[in-house]
Amino acid sequence: MKRRDLLAATTTTLSTLGLAGCVSTLGTGGPGGQPTDPTETATTRTDPRSAPELSMAIETVEETWRKAVHMDGDEVTSGATASVEVRVDGERVPVVPDATSTSSFAGTASLDERDTFTYWVADEDQLNEGEAAAVDYPISVGNKVFFEAEAGQTVTVVWNGEFVEPEVLLETTIDE
Repeated sequence: MKRRDLLAATTTTLSTLGLAGCVSTLGTGGPGGQPTDPTETATTRTDPRSAPELSMAIETVEETWRKAVHMDGDEVTSGATASVEVRVDGERVPVVPDATSTSSFAGTASLDERDTFTYWVADEDQLNEGEAAAVDYPISVGNKVFFEAEAGQTVTVVWNGEFVEPEVLLETTIDE
């Protein structure tokens, strides 16, 4: 009986020591790029499916005509982007490409009188029949689109990614 007790106690002790040894090595570093010093942190990569980090601005062009401008930061590329859209009070609105002269807005009553586009930029699979994007990829610093919005309305520029939730690139309420 003593031999059984001794074996059981030895097995329990070895199991506990073995488990403790495994637990104590977790996160201490070594293979796989983990830090070897517990005060160091592991290097993290930005998820390639995430929205670009950039700043945008909404500027008034004329009366109800506004422009959304890419001011600084990452380009919007086709890799992770499905589309970029402009919304006014939550509804996607048609946009006019940045190649349009701002002087041509004078005397234009509405978007119905202009060539408009569904998205600022979009993958072909996002476009329905008769829809088009205002520009091709990438959206770079200085690129802009024009749209209509009145004072008091909320303008949102939304990035729609591949296999991820949409993210807001800019949201602002029009003051004037």
